[in-house]
Amino acid sequence: MIKKVFFLSLMIALSSNIIFSEVKWIKYKKSDGLANNYINAIVIDPFGNKWFGTWGGGVSKFDGVKWTNYTTDDGLANNRVNSIAIDSKGNMWFGTGDGVSFLNCNTSSSDKNSNN
Repeated sequence: MIKKVFFLSLMIALSSNIIFSEVKWIKYKKSDGLANNYINAIVIDPFGNKWFGTWGGGVSKFDGVKWTNYTTDDGLANNRVNSIAIDSKGNMWFGTGDGVSFLNCNTSSSDKNSNN
């Protein structure tokens, strides 16, 4: 039994090396349009856009061609984004170092939510 498990483990390890040796990685950095190289959160929305929460650079959205960056100048509560969530209506929620920000994807408006 131990020999079978070892043989199976060896076969899986060898096949994964073969599979991953063919993978070509693409790296995106600040020089490519990303807001910051330090990434805390990644989410893919229903339209296939990739959203990146950064440490100090705000939020970057990548549609596969174009980068769009959102910062406190656009209404984000803080440029240190720790988490990203998408609700059932497709709206974006960003957990930041200074509260939560909401991006209404239907109107593209951004609001800082507070407990006032």
